[in-house]
Amino acid sequence: MIPYGLRRLCGVVATCTLGVAPLLALFGCGDDFPAVPDTGPDYADLFAPEDDGPNDLGAPDVGPDDVGDGPTNVCSAAWTYQVPESGAATHPIVDGDGIVTLTAGTSLRRIDLDGNDAAVCASPYVAPGQVLGSPSMNTTGTVYVGSVQGVVHAVTKSCKTKWAISPVPRASACEQTGKPIFCDGGAKPITEAPALLGNAIFALDETPALYRLNDLGTQAEFVWSFLTGDSESVPDAAPVISGETDPFVAFPTRRTVAAVNGNGAKRWLFELPEGKEITSPLAVTASGDLLFAMGTPAGGGFYTELEIGKILAVSPDKAGRMAAGFPRALNVTLDAVRGIAIAPDESLVMAMAGNGIIRLAPDSSQLWKFIGGAESLRATSVPTIADDGSTFVTAEPRSVIGVGLHGEQIFRYEVPGGGILDTTSPLIADDGTVLVYFGSQVRAYRCSETKGLAVSSWPRYQRNNRSSGQLQEPK
Repeated sequence: MIPYGLRRLCGVVATCTLGVAPLLALFGCGDDFPAVPDTGPDYADLFAPEDDGPNDLGAPDVGPDDVGDGPTNVCSAAWTYQVPESGAATHPIVDGDGIVTLTAGTSLRRIDLDGNDAAVCASPYVAPGQVLGSPSMNTTGTVYVGSVQGVVHAVTKSCKTKWAISPVPRASACEQTGKPIFCDGGAKPITEAPALLGNAIFALDETPALYRLNDLGTQAEFVWSFLTGDSESVPDAAPVISGETDPFVAFPTRRTVAAVNGNGAKRWLFELPEGKEITSPLAVTASGDLLFAMGTPAGGGFYTELEIGKILAVSPDKAGRMAAGFPRALNVTLDAVRGIAIAPDESLVMAMAGNGIIRLAPDSSQLWKFIGGAESLRATSVPTIADDGSTFVTAEPRSVIGVGLHGEQIFRYEVPGGGILDTTSPLIADDGTVLVYFGSQVRAYRCSETKGLAVSSWPRYQRNNRSSGQLQEPK
């Protein structure tokens, strides 16, 4: 079986607000997290396999024609950028200056919000022999990106090499620990965006193993590795950083959620009940608790007995602790959750592999379900929530869908051509431009009511437009 991240990057598709400085000073309670560097400019300015019918809670099943008085947020195409390099899409990022960073095959390039090559990046960054994954960016503009070959690259805002760690983290972990899991079988892909805090970089490979690297300026330092004992990763699951006064890094595997201190020591390890698996990446609540979806495998990438789990950031023991009232059952019988985003009112928007988009109130009652009509909506990405409450998500076979605050369809665009095109989570720039990367092209949309990304604890993939994967930086 080809790992999910490798399938994506090789173009093979599956069928189916807070200040950083005081937090860093307390990170891991002295567990060797980094000192705080100069953070640079302030960017603050700047889814029918099955229709369950009406749900049991009286909330509507909404199709594309069920728009009530009609959508108030009207979207139209602004421009299309043809990506010169071949390669499947990864999750793009955009900085506060409106410069979009994306990777395709061996290259990383930057474009502006008018769809032109960015002047700051005269020529793309090229990593010969590497297939690059999803990038993240720190507050000073350094881009960090892993590869199928297991290398982590640091790239300047002008697309110049800062460093590429060699040997790869897996080889360093072999040398440091001598564990056969690191020493046998060669490198494992690092395809999801690294989580960032200060000069610390947390990268997750498909072992799955978590690595901490430190950015020393002109070179990287390998610090530690961490394993849970589970050998199966979760699609789109990157590491996240949580905790207000005592931050930690967390990541899911199919059967566990791990929390790790700054020195690489286990804070806690939550193990799912036997027979259950995690189906989604993590989302982090405003209080730092960790949300995810889990279910009983039913084959073909689908699950029964789907539930939402929430693990408390602060656990009294090393086993982790599920929050009171959780897990909570979802009102679907066979599905998979592709991703969870959190709205400003703490409602949850979930992208589903078979039931479109579902929105839950904070008490987990269903507000609405957008099923996409007769055609069925099969979401493929973590959803993105805009400041006006709209949700944008990509879906099979080759489309992007916009859904309004009350579940009404705003727009749909489908890339011409047959077959399935792998897609990634949309971006919403600070000027309201909605950006979707389809692999062969980036398309931009402007919507009448959308002015930016929602201000919440987790409105999109890896929290913010830079995919830094942490609660401490809203932008």
